[in-house]
Amino acid sequence: MTKKILFLIILSFLIESFLIPPFAHDFQKLFTPLPLSKYLFQSLDAPLSLRITHSHLRFLPSSPPWAFKNKTRNPENEDSFFVLSSFPQVPPSWWEIKLLINTTGEYIIKEGKKSYTGNYSFTLLWTGCMEEDMDDYIIYHENSNLLQWEAQEKALSPDFSGVLSADDFSGKPRFDFHYILRRGEDLHFDFQVDGFYVPQNNSDFKFYLNLPASKEKTKSPSKFDYNTYVSQGSNSIYIQEEEIYLVTVEKTCLWKWKHQKRLSGEKTPVSLFNSHKVDVSVSIMPRF
Repeated sequence: MTKKILFLIILSFLIESFLIPPFAHDFQKLFTPLPLSKYLFQSLDAPLSLRITHSHLRFLPSSPPWAFKNKTRNPENEDSFFVLSSFPQVPPSWWEIKLLINTTGEYIIKEGKKSYTGNYSFTLLWTGCMEEDMDDYIIYHENSNLLQWEAQEKALSPDFSGVLSADDFSGKPRFDFHYILRRGEDLHFDFQVDGFYVPQNNSDFKFYLNLPASKEKTKSPSKFDYNTYVSQGSNSIYIQEEEIYLVTVEKTCLWKWKHQKRLSGEKTPVSLFNSHKVDVSVSIMPRF
């Protein structure tokens, strides 16, 4: 009996010292188990998963390091975290990657009394996978499909006018995925969409039509700095590395881009205006 009383006194002291102060007004939530459809991790020490709100999260001297080392945001509450189990988590064997790019744009070329006005839209889907390689990742290219492609170019001059459709274009957008680069705790996507030369009609002057590229672009057919001309949004596409080890990560990036170029030293004034809107969606799914 004496041992039982002593045990209860010690247990009461521990509860009052470590649990009650930080969780006093949210004690009921502390022992609310997570639904099985969520990320349920149970330890050998605790029969229930603990749901701890961020405002109550603190490091206790008696807390094991694993309890707070690995954490992921609750998808139902951005200000909360799950406490993961003390079981060694099995890392993914590889990751499935999907990257979808939707773009609409236009260009205008003026060559003296001649003008060429074009507009275009396309959807590109890149699929592949990656696996961990020591402190780096290896990217495997599976497929790159031009799901949708529409284009039109109108030529107007004193002695000629005509219209070209997408079928008449000799060039089409082509996706070029370079790398996934580690920058601190983030993984940055490095890619570009290869363009083509315009106008597609006969002309004494041809311009390379720049198409979407990520901020981390490391390859380019020229020294042209695409990032300088992002006028709205951001073309920096990255995800937190630790997240890909836990759940499927999805991210969407939007930006607008425009650039104007004039050729100097020509007898005939020549200029190019090119602009586009971009919607990029990225998905990385861990495979165990």
